[in-house]
Amino acid sequence: MRLIKWIPTDDFKETAGVERACTVEAIQAGLADIPGTTVISATINRSGRFQPPPSPYGALPEETGLPPYCDVQVDLRTEGGHVSRIEVWVPLAWNGRFLGVTGGGNRTAPDYFFGEYVRQANLPRGVRNGFATAATDGANKDPRFADWGLDVATGELDWDIIRIWGHLATHHTAVVGKAVTRAVHGTAPTYSYLQGTSGGGRQTLMSAQRYPEDYDGMWAGDCALDYAKLSAGCLWPMIVMKEHDNYMSPAKLSAFRDAAAAALERETGAVNDHIGVFDTWRFDPFQIVGSPTEDGPITETDATVMQMLWDGPRSAQGTRLWGGFPATTETWGQNIHQIGVATTADEDGLRVPVPFVMSEAIGRWYSGDPNWDWTTVTLENFEEFFNGVTKRFAEVATVDPDLSGLRDSGHKLLLTHAVNDEVITPWGVLDYFRHVLDEMGGVEGTRDYVRLFMGAGDAHSHVTKGPGISLAAGMRALMAWVEEGIAPDVIDGEKFDLSEQRVTQTRPIYAYPYAPRYVGGDPLDASSYEKAPVPSSSTGAPLS
Repeated sequence: MRLIKWIPTDDFKETAGVERACTVEAIQAGLADIPGTTVISATINRSGRFQPPPSPYGALPEETGLPPYCDVQVDLRTEGGHVSRIEVWVPLAWNGRFLGVTGGGNRTAPDYFFGEYVRQANLPRGVRNGFATAATDGANKDPRFADWGLDVATGELDWDIIRIWGHLATHHTAVVGKAVTRAVHGTAPTYSYLQGTSGGGRQTLMSAQRYPEDYDGMWAGDCALDYAKLSAGCLWPMIVMKEHDNYMSPAKLSAFRDAAAAALERETGAVNDHIGVFDTWRFDPFQIVGSPTEDGPITETDATVMQMLWDGPRSAQGTRLWGGFPATTETWGQNIHQIGVATTADEDGLRVPVPFVMSEAIGRWYSGDPNWDWTTVTLENFEEFFNGVTKRFAEVATVDPDLSGLRDSGHKLLLTHAVNDEVITPWGVLDYFRHVLDEMGGVEGTRDYVRLFMGAGDAHSHVTKGPGISLAAGMRALMAWVEEGIAPDVIDGEKFDLSEQRVTQTRPIYAYPYAPRYVGGDPLDASSYEKAPVPSSSTGAPLS
């Protein structure tokens, strides 16, 4: 439990009379000032148990050992006529804080996970730490996993529900969730937090940009910012493979990654040590042409494709459109989420493409065609597709570098990203943060309210690949910043070994651009690094 438990709760006591306040009538009275709200139910759960709904990956085990809580279901009718279900779990023994939780992909509903190594909060994890915790489905009742924004019959987009997903959902969660908490316990939360990873990281960053007053502390991890541009960019590996008639197998993709990792270790002394060098270090894939794999030797075409995948999307004229992936990143689905942007499959002895689900969905949203064919995108017209998607969905891009509202509110934003994220390139958040530095006065002008941490070797949303920031470590750092004024310079990274079911490695992760220099010794020991001087402004040129 160490990766998901960040507050000791043994000494918390139930608020006197709290059970009597867990009623539909009492809570509805507490929501009287919030138009469109209807309390559907309010029940006490003392069973210690909760059965999560099925996930896209199948059935999930029952949650056990939960503290007693008041389970409140509220419907909120929005101006567009959609009805969002907001679920609030208020522990009877409360720590005085509120936590908003988010979703994943292009959904706002909370995810439930069977592994503590996943760094995302949800309702059970919130109440385990004594937080009143809330989430919303964002009015999305559509059974389609990613295509819900498109009306199949008309080819039109439902912009009302897209806007709820885009930015309103976390605001609704804050307003309703804190009011429910106050109605149950008779007092407002002392501090409020928002945490999200991946698509939930995008939700969290958008909240910092649009609604900075809602939460005292916000943590956006592995952030899917600029959702449309990101989704279009994730189609690039499939286009490159298609255009070269070369859908590479995991064996060949692994050969390139392994060679790059070995070269990086020789140069830096540590495997996956991209800290401070990941945005400049390169590996030449043509070095291993001719090397054997179980699927045949590496060819010149393999190396060409690999170089283009690492380099990232470009126009036909060579203009960079979006970032690629560091050479040591696994992007072909051999991970705990079984997702990637360079995934292929073997069908009857033939290697076939498996495009990233969000990439196909954004193409259908953009075209208005539920049968849109991704193979119509080529290297020649990719720029037109990419720019068209970006323009069409600019409203939900989440890339506004003006964080003056956050600065003026006194609230805090923690940005973290896995350098070896399998689906969301770290270039996106790095590019965004550099724009923030340029807009808001450099490191010295921003360090009081926003900081970025890049986890070398770390993977998307989980800490099983390389030491990364766990849910507990990130929340402890954010709370210390908000409540004690202790700004994080370094957060301890941890690696959870699936075979041993325990943390087996730790490593310091420094705030960017405090680029630590490896000085020798154990690469997983903090004493093996020294911090470089902090530059007065952004480092390097933005991607765009």
